[in-house]
Amino acid sequence: MLCVSIAERTFSSVGQSLKSCMQEADMAEIRLDSLAGSFSEKACRELLSLSPIPLIFTCRKGDEGGQFAGTEEERIKRLAAAVDAGAPYVDVELRTEAGLRNGLVDHAHGNGCMVIMSWHNFSETPELEELERVLSDQVASGADIAKIVTMGRESGDIPRLFSLYYMAYRLDIPLVSFCMGETGKISRVASLAMGAFFTFASVDDGTETAPGQIPLHQFRKIMDICSQGTTSTTLPGT
Repeated sequence: MLCVSIAERTFSSVGQSLKSCMQEADMAEIRLDSLAGSFSEKACRELLSLSPIPLIFTCRKGDEGGQFAGTEEERIKRLAAAVDAGAPYVDVELRTEAGLRNGLVDHAHGNGCMVIMSWHNFSETPELEELERVLSDQVASGADIAKIVTMGRESGDIPRLFSLYYMAYRLDIPLVSFCMGETGKISRVASLAMGAFFTFASVDDGTETAPGQIPLHQFRKIMDICSQGTTSTTLPGT
């Protein structure tokens, strides 16, 4: 599945971008950290009501590649409000302070919302032992879907990261894992063949929310060329 990542300054702009992507995207990630104006549960609810595709809500702080400048309590409060609005998915980082993270996980599960637990390394792709530890920690922390994304620096990074898909299969947890950057671009496409629950695209050129994202219309063409037919996917929790 192809998930478009949307980072806009206002809910109105988010809605416009979402509308433009509905025909080609299977899911959309809404970056709450990019919003400059007022935030409300009501606005999240309205966004959910107009979208025919499932939405993931996340709120990234600076060291996780985001723009949120408030406190951790305020950041998690935004995600909890998205849960209350009826979000089918929220994404919270494994590195989030345990008490806040666990509270959000419990709140999400209590409201029928699935938790994508993410871990990013914007510098490199660590050794396999560390990557496997991260995946184990995500499972132990209540993740419904694990996301492990690293920076690709050399050719060996992608197969090392992709070996996590075998571990995820044994642990019976959906996984999203690929490398960022120019070196990692091919892994965004190839991860689907490895069994990735989804992969990311940008709305268009210049709207990337992470290094190496491919614009949605280009990514869809690549998928159409690679595919010999269409398959249907049932989303967990929907």
